[in-house]
Amino acid sequence: MDITTCTRAHQPLIKGKNLRPGTHLDLVGGYTPQTREADDDAAKMSRVFVDRRESAFHGVGDILQPIASGAISKTDVLGDLYDLAGGRVHGRTSPSDLTFFKNAGGGHLDLMTCEAVFRQLGAKLG
Repeated sequence: MDITTCTRAHQPLIKGKNLRPGTHLDLVGGYTPQTREADDDAAKMSRVFVDRRESAFHGVGDILQPIASGAISKTDVLGDLYDLAGGRVHGRTSPSDLTFFKNAGGGHLDLMTCEAVFRQLGAKLG
């Protein structure tokens, strides 16, 4: 199951206690320290990834708030989109993994996605 949110919520809408094994969270909204779409339990239970480390640790409530509460640490953020697209880190290691992707937004995501698709197509065609 995939859950995508795109809100300006100040209180978490997604509760970890309600997530089933294998769920993927795609958190697109909430791009300030005060906004948040998933609770501490969701972060703690998941393999956590971000679009870009530099922005995630400087103003994104879905990452900063669980770090501040002690639910996760900076090292629990396993990678960013560069790591995932480049194959340096695996998003899911088993079908039951919960995955949590926090997207703070930005045009760089379009460029990174295009580059990854281009490389994969080039490898198949060349």
